[in-house]
Amino acid sequence: METQNKRLRYGNFAVILSAIYAMTAMFSQVVSQSGTAIVGFIFVFFLFFIRRKMGMSMDETLFMLTLCSINTSFTSILGGDYSKFPITWFMLSSLVLFVRILYIGIKKSAVFGLFFLWIAFFSISLIGKESFDYMEAVKQFINLDLFLLSILVGENLNFSKDRVDYFKKIYTDSTLIFALLICIQAFIYNLSGVFYGTGDTYSTRVTFAASFTDYSFASLYIASGIVLLVVQIMEREISINQMQILLKLAILFAGMILGNARTGVAAMIVVVFFYLFRKILQGNKYAITLCLISIPVAAFVINQQVESRGGQNFLDSSGRFDNYMTGLKVFLENPIMGVGFGIDNYTQNLVNVIEAIPHNMIIQFLAQFGMIGTTLLLVMLFEPFRIALAGKTPQAWALLAVFAGAMLIPDIASSHYAGVLIVISMAGYKNNKFIKPNPLKTTT
Repeated sequence: METQNKRLRYGNFAVILSAIYAMTAMFSQVVSQSGTAIVGFIFVFFLFFIRRKMGMSMDETLFMLTLCSINTSFTSILGGDYSKFPITWFMLSSLVLFVRILYIGIKKSAVFGLFFLWIAFFSISLIGKESFDYMEAVKQFINLDLFLLSILVGENLNFSKDRVDYFKKIYTDSTLIFALLICIQAFIYNLSGVFYGTGDTYSTRVTFAASFTDYSFASLYIASGIVLLVVQIMEREISINQMQILLKLAILFAGMILGNARTGVAAMIVVVFFYLFRKILQGNKYAITLCLISIPVAAFVINQQVESRGGQNFLDSSGRFDNYMTGLKVFLENPIMGVGFGIDNYTQNLVNVIEAIPHNMIIQFLAQFGMIGTTLLLVMLFEPFRIALAGKTPQAWALLAVFAGAMLIPDIASSHYAGVLIVISMAGYKNNKFIKPNPLKTTT
């Protein structure tokens, strides 16, 4: 027991270091890039230094680095803007983990074969393009690849139940840290009128995203943490006192409300009530009580969103339907291969419309990659979709919330945390049982 507590203390200190790293990234205006980079290197060094003290294998350590790096996944390892130097600790740890799996021996699954077809599809899609930003195309291709590689990682890693539970805790703690960063960011803005981190003012609202670069990504990230925590409480997976639960939920909801993006709120409400409805049908009386409590909470959150957006209807599409129609029109004009990779190539060079890329994962896939690319992507994503819809574990419900949010925002692959949830959902359990061990064994 003493050894276990010691390991938890080491792990908690690693999470605290990751929080400090995220804080320095958010305050990049006052903290030099080199200072942010140094904090990042200290965090990574410490995590590898304590890995044996925590009883973690190299694969588990790399995944924990990926997990703890979500909050700084838009900050380069040099401490600056990700767009200027697109190499982050999140990206490096994900790639190194995949290379280890390849080296040790990867499971030759359908997804593994389709991944090579996906690479071939990308190469062919670049042929004969005019007025085309190839670097922008490569950037989106890399983000999509990291997302798809998470499926292969999930197929090949076999974490123990205790390790999966620990990673779920780290994920929840990371969303909690991120929500706290947004609260700090909003507090400072209200005092000084200065944005530290990502923030902006619109005609009817002020939005915050802390160390992220997209407000909807930030909102959905916090929502996934809320869903994971609520389902863990319902399934009695965690044993913390009521005050701790209320404090965590209060911080998460505060971060979501202050962030002021509707995507996470909508996804959270839909998935939580869907979960509670299923539990009620299974005869869970506690679910009825929680459902009755959730209704006024949801109403309060929606009301706060409406007030902070100048009275805008919560269900206002904000141009999304026109955006969808534009995307479908583009698909019908390019049904086989789509218009190609690259967000800017879609919005500026080819379509020449004011609307952004379709705020819907399926329509975006169809418009950019046509029937061929969309079929490849959806077949590879079939297993994560199936696990999410089955809802056998808390992390599956969190993943379902992210997929629900992906129907309202573009480019979910670039959120980074979606891939992490796929690994957590696939690697440890399948239908509440251990996944049968693959030829790859987790090694030290």
